[in-house]
Amino acid sequence: MHADALAEVLGTSDAVLFDFDGPICDVFRGLPAPGVADELAALLIARVPALEARAPATVHPMEEHRQSPEGGGDLQKVV
Repeated sequence: MHADALAEVLGTSDAVLFDFDGPICDVFRGLPAPGVADELAALLIARVPALEARAPATVHPMEEHRQSPEGGGDLQKVV
């Protein structure tokens, strides 16, 4: 699928589901989960300061992602 076609599909979708036990995990291959979680927490806190107490409380990247809706739709695109 070309980038333009993918952007069109994603742009008109209400939701995208990912299976994080599958190939998408390759994005984080070789990176320790706590380090990824720390980077995601920093992104969350920068955009949603109210998450400062909760965001760094986990070492699991998916927990950070679960908090991202509190920052609105644009934040979910980043995180």
